[in-house]
Amino acid sequence: MPKSRLLPTLQRIFRPVKQPPDAEARQALEGSAPFVIGLSLALVAAALGAPRATEPLVLPLPEPHRATLARKATEDHARVQHAREHGLSYAVRAVGEALRRYGAAVAAKSGESPRLLAKLRGLMRDALAQKHTEELLALRAAQTELFVGATHTWEHRGREDSELTELGGDFCELARRSGWLEDRQLVLGDDERALLFRTRWNELTGVAETPPFAVTLDEQRARFALLLRHPSGKGRAERLNRQLGYVAAIEKLDHDYPGAFARGVLYYRAEAYDAAAEAFRIALNAHPDGPWTLRAKNHLLEALAHVPAPD
Repeated sequence: MPKSRLLPTLQRIFRPVKQPPDAEARQALEGSAPFVIGLSLALVAAALGAPRATEPLVLPLPEPHRATLARKATEDHARVQHAREHGLSYAVRAVGEALRRYGAAVAAKSGESPRLLAKLRGLMRDALAQKHTEELLALRAAQTELFVGATHTWEHRGREDSELTELGGDFCELARRSGWLEDRQLVLGDDERALLFRTRWNELTGVAETPPFAVTLDEQRARFALLLRHPSGKGRAERLNRQLGYVAAIEKLDHDYPGAFARGVLYYRAEAYDAAAEAFRIALNAHPDGPWTLRAKNHLLEALAHVPAPD
């Protein structure tokens, strides 16, 4: 092909192709797509993060370290096995029998209860003076297992036996009064039943504050989580008051617990909306950023919506 005809041909081949109008628009939109998506996500996030009035349905619970509790349970089980194989000293067995006699007297509403409690604590002091600490821990662990088993027997038969009354005293009455029963079944798990019994055992024997019997921080967290979920008491008002007391006790033990937020939830449930709003304000002042902050803002708006406007 002559050179004079080749050049125009090459120019036609390599000339940029002009896009039709609709293709140009499509390219413009495709180029702006990441920006539009990012803007949309930002708007959605802002909408979700904006406070809006919501009813406080969640009561915060203290959170124990489950691995620590599991390790203690394993240690107690080993103590029980050792006691079964080697037995317990007379002084320690006397403590166990005294606790049973006291429990039976409490269940029977006997006037002998104060005298029997004093005798129990005296025997406990004697056993401790004789350096039977490890055996006493084994006794507590063994009686804890027996108590948990007795609660299952009660659920199955529908009536309490001597094992449960001797170990638990008025536990059955407390469970009925506190609403811990649903269709004759306790709403408490085995770990929770065991924790309640150990706490009672410590209090009755007078070693609630004495190491190594005193409950650990994680056991306290687990106990108060249980009591907040299932507060004891005859009626709604009494149970709410006890929950407020539990919240105050937890705050002294666990400084990470959002006590003001929890009070706001409980005051709202009691229809004390002014107090609820103030509690949520305190929670926000103490923790302007945190896992409960947005909830506190939402619940504050909800509580304020129930507060009458000033005349």
